[in-house]
Amino acid sequence: MKTLFLITFFTHQISFSQSISMATYNVENLFDSLHDMGKQDYTYLPHSIKSKQNYLEKCKKLKKIKWRKECLEADWTPEVADAKLKNLATVIQSMNDQRGPDVLLLQEVENLHILNRLKELFLKKSNYRISVLKEGGDYRGIDVAVLSRLRMTQPPILHHVPAPSNLKIKNDFRGILQTTFRVDSERNIHFLNVHFPAPGHPAKSRKVLMKKLSEIQKNVPKKDFLIAGGDFNLVNSSKKDQENLKNILSPHWEISYQLGCQKCHGTTYFPPKKEWSFFDFFLISKEHFKDKEWKINSQSIKVITHEIQMTQQGFPKSFDSKTKQGVSDHFPMYLEIKKN
Repeated sequence: MKTLFLITFFTHQISFSQSISMATYNVENLFDSLHDMGKQDYTYLPHSIKSKQNYLEKCKKLKKIKWRKECLEADWTPEVADAKLKNLATVIQSMNDQRGPDVLLLQEVENLHILNRLKELFLKKSNYRISVLKEGGDYRGIDVAVLSRLRMTQPPILHHVPAPSNLKIKNDFRGILQTTFRVDSERNIHFLNVHFPAPGHPAKSRKVLMKKLSEIQKNVPKKDFLIAGGDFNLVNSSKKDQENLKNILSPHWEISYQLGCQKCHGTTYFPPKKEWSFFDFFLISKEHFKDKEWKINSQSIKVITHEIQMTQQGFPKSFDSKTKQGVSDHFPMYLEIKKN
């Protein structure tokens, strides 16, 4: 399996800040307009390529009617992809005084090419030094990725987790991406970027990854800091998921939307049930923030609801390739840690 990542180092010494900002954002199908071999990315190709390469026949074989229709009709040209990147950058740069967060955890990114296009063309003024994406085994090719202004101190690790046998769609499963950056002259901060299986899969598939997070947690040096974030796909009304969150994660991790953001509805909305859920959040390792001068700024925790990706009812608005409006069906979550 091919593994890719790109790290751009600035060799001069950077000054350490008194605070570090971060956000997690499921950017919903951030694809370029080229076909990646072995991936089911046919929806996100131009009609000119689909018709010549006979990819329309691939579209017709998709199981869900909605997916099939979208694949047959969508004309995902380079101009459309850039329109999505532009809208996405607008939301990202609305955070942290128009600079974007210091560390940005992303989910549903196709490859390093589209990640670096976002970084270098649309987020240029944010001055992200590092971009990381390690390709996993997801059948569509969506991966977790990281952009950062902090200095990387260790090579990134993609923790592969065997998929449960009862997974409804084979290879609809992603690993956990660990990246490590310098916080101050003595310590690192480790991020674990996750994208759990969708709610249509059994709760056991998400439970497996929760246990893996706790396993990784034990191997991170206690002198360092540890934060996990991403799309956990935990529906508020799912008793099994909420029990697993309480029993497996809560004893060892603080949950960001429980520390702050008490008036927030959630990061995703499911119209059929008229239900908000916190799919996207941060987990702060209790052991790794215990008795240290860096603390979570609970007042900074918020769901980013930029008008460019909101419906009139205030729900997340997916990107429409025809109108070029919207961004994602997830709102991002933002958080800061500060030095006392």
